[in-house]
Amino acid sequence: MLVRCFILPRGIGHLVWILFFPCIAIATNATTFPHTVKIGALFSDEYITRYTDVLQQGVRKINTNHTDLGVVFHEPVVLPASANPVHVLSRVCNELIVNNVSAIIAISSEATLFSLSMVGDFLGIPIIGIGSRSFAFSNKDVHPMYLRLESSESFQSYAIKKVLERHGWFDFSIIASDHVDSLAFIQYLTNITTTSSKKWKIVNSVVFTHDKRDVNSKLTSVFDSKTRVFVLHATPEYASLLFKEAKDFGLMEEGNVWLVTENVVTGDPYYLKHYPEGLVGFRYINTHDTIPKLQDAVELLARASIKIPTNLKIESNRSCWSQPSKESVAYGTQYYSSLVNTSFQGHSGLISLDEYGNLNKAAFEILNSRQQGGRLAWRNIGSWSTEDFQLEGIQWPGNSSQLPLGINTEKIMIVANEEKPFIFENAPHDASHSCLTGVPCLKASNSDRADIERAFAAYEEPTVQSNYSDMKRCCSGLAVDLLEKLSDSVGFEYNLYLVADLNHGAKIGSGADDWNGMVGDLLRATADIAISSFSITAERSKVIDFTSPFFHSGFSTLVAKTQVEPQLDSFLAPLEWTVWILVFVTVNIVAIAITVFEWMSPYGLHPRGRNRNYTFGLPSALNIAFSILFSHTVKSKPPKCMTSRFLLNVWGAFSFIFFASYTANLAAFMAGQMSHLQIDGIQDEKFQQPGKLKFATQNSSSCENYIKANWFTMAKYMEQFNVADGDMAIHLLK
Repeated sequence: MLVRCFILPRGIGHLVWILFFPCIAIATNATTFPHTVKIGALFSDEYITRYTDVLQQGVRKINTNHTDLGVVFHEPVVLPASANPVHVLSRVCNELIVNNVSAIIAISSEATLFSLSMVGDFLGIPIIGIGSRSFAFSNKDVHPMYLRLESSESFQSYAIKKVLERHGWFDFSIIASDHVDSLAFIQYLTNITTTSSKKWKIVNSVVFTHDKRDVNSKLTSVFDSKTRVFVLHATPEYASLLFKEAKDFGLMEEGNVWLVTENVVTGDPYYLKHYPEGLVGFRYINTHDTIPKLQDAVELLARASIKIPTNLKIESNRSCWSQPSKESVAYGTQYYSSLVNTSFQGHSGLISLDEYGNLNKAAFEILNSRQQGGRLAWRNIGSWSTEDFQLEGIQWPGNSSQLPLGINTEKIMIVANEEKPFIFENAPHDASHSCLTGVPCLKASNSDRADIERAFAAYEEPTVQSNYSDMKRCCSGLAVDLLEKLSDSVGFEYNLYLVADLNHGAKIGSGADDWNGMVGDLLRATADIAISSFSITAERSKVIDFTSPFFHSGFSTLVAKTQVEPQLDSFLAPLEWTVWILVFVTVNIVAIAITVFEWMSPYGLHPRGRNRNYTFGLPSALNIAFSILFSHTVKSKPPKCMTSRFLLNVWGAFSFIFFASYTANLAAFMAGQMSHLQIDGIQDEKFQQPGKLKFATQNSSSCENYIKANWFTMAKYMEQFNVADGDMAIHLLK
């Protein structure tokens, strides 16, 4: 600690003491000591001199720049790795462990690395391995202190997953030999597919031995499954036996897919003679040799050392034959954690480790087995890495260039929902249950695939009466025509059934598989494909995959069309009855007034008038008033009195206005008899005020889901009126 004090005059010093402190102590790095670490190394006999030189150069470089990294290495302890693991372990315990090494760098055989990892686990010493990519070292229950500057074989699982995903093969089978690495591969591929997403499904996961009878037994179960996509992990010896037997099952023919791991890929003609064409294999690309990795291992140890707390120490008398102290184990555990969480740009690229202690990067060639010059060879068709993926044209089994479906096309189970004009359902023609139009189908009573398959088996025996006879139907429509065309062009057969609950598919619970309708049947593997007037929604797209739409439509609103039978008094309907009474009262008043004015005038048509041969009476007035009112010309006696004539003209003007108004109202009334309710889209205010109008939609449809998501109150009101299908809706509107 370097202390710097400021000495002030007496008076001022007292003031500073009161307000602050008498002096300021500043700690500097002048006396900070770097971490000191001793590392051990185990190198194969063949390259021990070369590797030792590289290691010592790296140590000297770190020590020269210790002020930058804050660490100093002691002279490393290097041992040769012989072919005998027991002899190697003896020297490690007697020469490395007693020297209190903090970590060990090992470049040796897999057996030696395995044994060394056990010692590291017992004593709490991190082991940095270079060379082996075996699955086994990723098991942290067995190798908790082992890490490596190599990517694990498990990374090929990501490459395989990418190829499967690219072609839409989410259902597949895993076939593996009974080796430890194969079992680890099954577990890892399962973890990154089915465990991470519901859309993946491993149909079969079989492990076979080198016994021919066992191979045939396992292939039988694989052959009976619906998938025709196989992922194989085995040695070339086991793989050649499997391929030889698989040919008898027809699993090497067109329509099958075989993805094989790097263990299967071989150039040995002895095994290749049993390999088929069309395999897709993976081969690891080793981008750097051992020297850059060794240099990076030294730098990794140096960078991780400075993260270890200074209070952690290792005991000075460690031994393989006694239990290590808690302090030593804590030191080793902390050192391992620091190593795993350290990353930097090294000589071999970016050094970054995953949670299993593996280098977090990998690259693979993608290969295709093809006949070249009369023999089978592997051709490069692409590559995969943690940053990139490329794939060219593939030759599939059966020397086919057409992309296989990846499923057993013997019979595909397809679910549909009756929706005209896409799916029509009719009863069979006669007792033989034959279909004059359309294709045979079943109206399912449940979602049990086994039960539906039994029903189809019964359908194939038309003369036999069974428990499934009532389920037999004939289906036709646009969707059925599309299925027929697809089955002819692609080459598959199918069984078609109508969904039991009559729903397209809606979420009915909080679980991932809590769906009804066709979506539920797909998720439960009751059906392989669904087809109907099936809307693509965001919620459905999360759990199932859709093809490109074959028909585009939007939401439409149907309203009841009002039609009223004409009645005898319909002509009176445009006006209220009070208006008609007032009109007839008024016409009589006008007629009486005209008659009175005419008879009171000296010039009127009456007996007292001048030279009048005719008389204008009340009947004449009524006749002319009604004829003017209804714009009808009749022969009548016109009045002669000016007052009567003026009143008659006023009445004519009124009649003109009345008749025009009546005609307009009559036209509007007649048009109203054929009109319907006017709706201006889904946001019409009539829908936003539940109770004034009865309206509904189809249960479990995309329209219902859309309304629930945007207008909850409206959707809640509709639930009491919703219908099962479109036919019922039209019937209720009528």
